[in-house]
Amino acid sequence: MQLNVSLFEEICLLIDPLEMKDFLDQIPTHFFVDASAPLNGPEPNRVEFLQAYKEYVESIINGEYRDPKGLFHARMVLDPESMEFQQVKGGKWITVFLRPPIYLKHTTAVVAEDKSWKLHVFGKDRLFLGVTFQYPRIYEGKDRIAKKTIGLKEFSAFRVLSGWAKKNTFPLRYKGKPIGIRVTEKSLSWLKNTLQLKNYFETGGLS
Repeated sequence: MQLNVSLFEEICLLIDPLEMKDFLDQIPTHFFVDASAPLNGPEPNRVEFLQAYKEYVESIINGEYRDPKGLFHARMVLDPESMEFQQVKGGKWITVFLRPPIYLKHTTAVVAEDKSWKLHVFGKDRLFLGVTFQYPRIYEGKDRIAKKTIGLKEFSAFRVLSGWAKKNTFPLRYKGKPIGIRVTEKSLSWLKNTLQLKNYFETGGLS
């Protein structure tokens, strides 16, 4: 049984790859898994998120701007014992989390007709703007009882990551209003020259 979760807190980051490494180094022991597809055996499908993020940044700097969905659909796992593997039809296996991991997804945004920026919207002209880390406040496990995540090691780890983000990044703004994505001076230095965002910076919209 997969966990049911709700009321996510999130951190949306569009920072330099070296800064992303520093961000993740706040949690000394962790690994990333892709739990989106069936497995050939009862072993997690580990992914190299940092390498994927580096390739993503290089792509937007070079104007390629590919969809990073496959790269960022991952879970940050702190404890291997928090996972089980359940066999399904066809001889495949699925990952079952006993408590919520830290969730990752690619950050998307669209610019609405009123020129406001809306995050996590999959419109025709959506922009891919980094990666979002999420953690739920409430979850429901095998016993079907709703529980708060406060007190779990993953909850504490997410708060550490949130503290780093608040200290070392600042919100990207559109016409003076934060749009929910956190950046750094270093990432702004290359964001301002990317094919997708250069015009927004030059016309004074993004800052």
